[in-house]
Amino acid sequence: MEIDEGRYWYDPDNKELVIEYEEEHKRFYFQDKFNLQGEAYCILSPAEAEEGEVEEEETALIMKIIDKGDEEVLTIIDDDEEFEEVCKNYYAEEETE
Repeated sequence: MEIDEGRYWYDPDNKELVIEYEEEHKRFYFQDKFNLQGEAYCILSPAEAEEGEVEEEETALIMKIIDKGDEEVLTIIDDDEEFEEVCKNYYAEEETE
């Protein structure tokens, strides 16, 4: 799945986050949202997987939330160091809960 940046909205009927990317709509379950060093991030899991089943290639996505004034967009984290720092901090928080 390739999503570089996309608008999103919440589908309350299906309890899914829908990312609009080009002409496609990808559906995810919202797992968590957190802030790190003034930036917002969220953890998503693909809605296509059956409940309780883990997809082999992708079990979760960490996306950065960018405020573009009148809307927020989700984007992948391009910087490897930023991605590693986000993962490290997120999983450290999970272990303390």
